[in-house]
Amino acid sequence: AKQPKTPEEVVAIVQSLKMDITRFEQCRDHNPQADKQIAKDSEKARQLEMNFTPGFAIGIADSSGQVKVRKLISGAQPSEVFTRALDEVLSESKQR
Repeated sequence: AKQPKTPEEVVAIVQSLKMDITRFEQCRDHNPQADKQIAKDSEKARQLEMNFTPGFAIGIADSSGQVKVRKLISGAQPSEVFTRALDEVLSESKQR
């Protein structure tokens, strides 16, 4: 699925799914930063080349609080995939 690039594209997706657009907009508008957060999250997903849903980025936070992504998991996966990815990232971080 194509990742939305703008808040307007998110609304178009909501409409295409025949969801209640009024309820969606009320929820979004309750948080005045929602459009900015959607745009920020979409940009981060593009930077990580995450063009799948669900998508998971696993990493370690550096001293500034920024997460350095080490593993990407695409799609619904069994818990073993997450456990292995977490173990690998934690193991890498201990070696540094």
